Amino acid sequence: MSLDLNYLFENKTILKENWLFQLFYDDESASDFFGVSYYDTTVQSVDYKGCVINKATIRESIDLENSTAKTSNVSLSLANFIDADGTNFSRKLFGNTNKYINRKVKIFIQPDDTDDIDVCVLIYTGRLEQVSHNHEKINLSIVAKRPWDKISIPNQNDKTTNNVHKPVTYGDYLDSGTDADHYPLFKAHPIKYCTEINRIQYYLTGQGANGTKGALFWDKYLQQYAGVDSSSSTAGQILGENSLQFPITSTRSTKFFLTSIKPSTETPGSDSGWVDTANLFKDTGFAYLPAPNQSSGTTNKYLYINCPNFDGEATALTLKVDTQFYGTIGSANGFTLKFMWGDASSEWHSSAQNSYGTNDTENFSLDILSTYNSEGKNMMEYLTILCIFSGALHPNTHQIRVSNVRVEAVYKYPSDSYGKLDNTALEFLYSGGDGQISDIDESPITEIHEAHRDILHRYTSYASSNTPTNWSSGLNIDSVKDWKIRYSVLEPTPLIEVLEKLQYEGGFIGRFNGQGAYQYIFIPDSPSASVTLGKDDVSDINISLTPINGLTTKMDIEYEKHPAENKYLNTVASVSDTDSNLLSAYNIASNENVKRVTLEAYVSPTIPTSASSNKNDDFYSYYQSIIGEPRLIVNLTVINPKYLGLDVGDLVAYNDTFLPFNGSTGWDDYVFMITDVSRSVGSLKITLRDIENG
Repeated sequence: MSLDLNYLFENKTILKENWLFQLFYDDESASDFFGVSYYDTTVQSVDYKGCVINKATIRESIDLENSTAKTSNVSLSLANFIDADGTNFSRKLFGNTNKYINRKVKIFIQPDDTDDIDVCVLIYTGRLEQVSHNHEKINLSIVAKRPWDKISIPNQNDKTTNNVHKPVTYGDYLDSGTDADHYPLFKAHPIKYCTEINRIQYYLTGQGANGTKGALFWDKYLQQYAGVDSSSSTAGQILGENSLQFPITSTRSTKFFLTSIKPSTETPGSDSGWVDTANLFKDTGFAYLPAPNQSSGTTNKYLYINCPNFDGEATALTLKVDTQFYGTIGSANGFTLKFMWGDASSEWHSSAQNSYGTNDTENFSLDILSTYNSEGKNMMEYLTILCIFSGALHPNTHQIRVSNVRVEAVYKYPSDSYGKLDNTALEFLYSGGDGQISDIDESPITEIHEAHRDILHRYTSYASSNTPTNWSSGLNIDSVKDWKIRYSVLEPTPLIEVLEKLQYEGGFIGRFNGQGAYQYIFIPDSPSASVTLGKDDVSDINISLTPINGLTTKMDIEYEKHPAENKYLNTVASVSDTDSNLLSAYNIASNENVKRVTLEAYVSPTIPTSASSNKNDDFYSYYQSIIGEPRLIVNLTVINPKYLGLDVGDLVAYNDTFLPFNGSTGWDDYVFMITDVSRSVGSLKITLRDIENG
């Protein structure tokens, strides 16, 4: 959004421009500053010494490809003048009564020698970082001070008295109790080991209002979560922070499908003829085996199903299988089903059988704990299902159906490790409790931009009462962006790194403008210009294209990061519908200009294989609009004073009879975003990047 200008900038061909530099000292109150400028001037009874001898430059920029913003430092040179008391001004800046170092510096444009500071335009706020001088000159180094400087999260307030940092967690998670009768990968986040007291381990939750949700155990063998018994859901304070208890005697319980069938090429190998075997390993559908085409006799068919182990010692173990004989059973035919632990040619450690009637359904529940114990407390390598067909049968009218082949287990730490703390203290357990709630309105935080704003308020001096520009009006990020988050910060990380990660994955830029207002910037679905510049408003125009090496024809995107392992739950290769034409037009090989992206916070919307017509529908569609085709870059100098308030993020159009290159579109078809602004006294240079054409 453009900087606010006043009436003195309107309808001017030439504007007299002076810059005012307020060097604050001590407690930085409104009147605690010394004023310098390019020439002597007085504004609201404050004299500004005309001692600035260099042409200071302020540069601000945004990077749409990486969703970052930068504000330059300012170098200021002053004449080392003799002050009213007969001493050089350099003697006032350090070691004297007034303390200037690391105090605020404000820079204003003074138009037409106005004596009203409210008419002057604030364009920069920084801090005086360094001073040097000689006989004639003083050099001041002014840095763009931001509230996130030198701040990390989790911070000192987010740790226990034994110096363990709790996780900072955002997002909507799925608690284990919500879906206990099914077998999903619960949506969970890490909770962090803190300490062990009286054989009870404590884990820091990092959760929001529902921080009492119970713990989950990630079973690396099963590759899924196991719920921990109710003793783990006891929440309380430990060493000053919210935690969950995890007694060493706790048990874990889970239900898991077996994993895959052994193909006919292995030994032993399943008999051919089974259809839809993938349905054995989920809670919908079924696998089936058509009966043999026979008038009499007996036919045996074997199915060998691989079985994973689990990470612990079982205290209860049940095999469950749902089956049905589909077809008519009469006196001349029949069917029997048997289950065996391991190879059918060896001892049958556990078996069950049943004779079926017409369209009979049989749901088996077999206690296999005793066999597990007799096998040295090891799970079976595989389960054998023996189907015995007898009598007159036909594949078109008879079949056996099998589904929901699963194990229900309760297990614990192995008994030989009870006394060994180093064997039992896990660095992380997991929880389906939701993350932080907003410190602004106490609502759940489920979207990336919401977490970004909450972090800014929660960990910096930017007050929660401040509403950023383009939040609920203007670009209206809170309505347009619905990109969901699940994200944890486990160890102290520079705050700016966290903010910029969320900006990139959320498809927006956050920045403070020169007047101290925080704003969100992103490319809208249907951008429209708020200002149209003509050739009489500018000079020194130069037109170019974005570099071809920055063009991306394909993105390999991994997202929804796994909380327990170094992998991602979703992978997609996204290619623009126009990329085949781009490869040919710009002589790019099919394996070139491919970008790999890993997203740690973004979980939805689903990323498509080709871009949506609406840029903000998802991560790929947004960034493909930025780097998926060559874009026009226009550099120019603004000479019309009424446009000196233009700032990065502004949407502008340009009108000229001088057309860009030899394309099919003229200036009327382009909308640009300002991505770079360079201000110095009497000059405003800007860079425009095409965000919409045709």
